[in-house]
Amino acid sequence: MLNSESIGFRNSYSVHPYNKSLKALNKHKNYRPIQRSNEISFNGNINFILINKGVQAVGKNQELKHISNVLKTLGVKELEIGDNLDLAKLLKSAMLQVKKSRFDVPTRIKCESAFFEENKAVQANLRKMMSKQGTMGVGEWSIPGVVKWNGLNEPVLYFNTKNNWNLGNGVLSKNQDSRHAIFHETGHWLHMMKYKNNPQMFKYLENIELDSYQKGIVNDTIGTYASENPVPETIAEIFARLMSKESYSNLHPEIFNIYTKYNGPMPKKI
Repeated sequence: MLNSESIGFRNSYSVHPYNKSLKALNKHKNYRPIQRSNEISFNGNINFILINKGVQAVGKNQELKHISNVLKTLGVKELEIGDNLDLAKLLKSAMLQVKKSRFDVPTRIKCESAFFEENKAVQANLRKMMSKQGTMGVGEWSIPGVVKWNGLNEPVLYFNTKNNWNLGNGVLSKNQDSRHAIFHETGHWLHMMKYKNNPQMFKYLENIELDSYQKGIVNDTIGTYASENPVPETIAEIFARLMSKESYSNLHPEIFNIYTKYNGPMPKKI
């Protein structure tokens, strides 16, 4: 393995010493190592440039391939992993947690930016709504994920590769787990799948909002986004909180009542 941070040498041969063994070359009196250089020079005649970005790209691609294999092992059948390594790492961590908690993982996942760029109006409306609710005051935040039926048998999860996944959460809820948006969309997927044979019933839930008493409790413990939007968003937010690294032992009992009443995803029985 070559390390571009420390490799390199110069020598005084007039002809490059390809015919010399490395051992003989190292013994040459004019050999001296060059520290922290990206250039290997043979007396100025030949320059080999080791491009750090190229080396890093190979490592990144290998890691993305490994993450893809892990996700497919967990049950993802159709996957576009994209090129955002931060997102891919969070996705792997989130899906491992979902599987560990005895839930199915989404079978169709696409990590891309095109879907979100083509739906800028939706993104603008969501930003406006959330700004009005006081759940965000950011200029660099964008929609991190969406789940869509897409006319297919099973919904597709889209995750935005241009979202800054290093920012963590702090927009959609009180939950600070950086995987929150992934858990949220997974919660939508699991909830939708419970109505796979009766999608109109799920559409009916999209027109139901919490009463004022429930809104107060949900707002205090889950967040404004969950309390001020229709029931499917509330369920997805509660699911994300239950999946997160934060303790839920102190959640108000009404949270679980809401989750059960509206058929929130439940783990498989052992």
